[in-house]
Amino acid sequence: PPTPQPPSSPWPAGVLKGHPAVVYCLASLEGGRLAGGSKAGTIIIWSGPVAADAVQAPPLVLPAHEDYPSKPLSKTVLSLAALDGGRLASGSTDCTIRIWNLA
Repeated sequence: PPTPQPPSSPWPAGVLKGHPAVVYCLASLEGGRLAGGSKAGTIIIWSGPVAADAVQAPPLVLPAHEDYPSKPLSKTVLSLAALDGGRLASGSTDCTIRIWNLA
């Protein structure tokens, strides 16, 4: 049989769903996990690696940030950073940076 050839343009190897709003940032974590931060103020951690054509449900949802009292709808997670020791930092429009212990 002929060897399958990849398409001439990039294609997704998998799809990760679960965010209820626009995803603004991603971070690669230890063990092949992936974190995504969204406009909803949540961070979702997917276990990895993602298999081809797989659709995974998110295993861990962190309700990371809240509306800033004087600015409704100000909880958007705009940045994520993987830190040493299995920790994750998240920055939000609620004017906070939060450190999460994921280990």
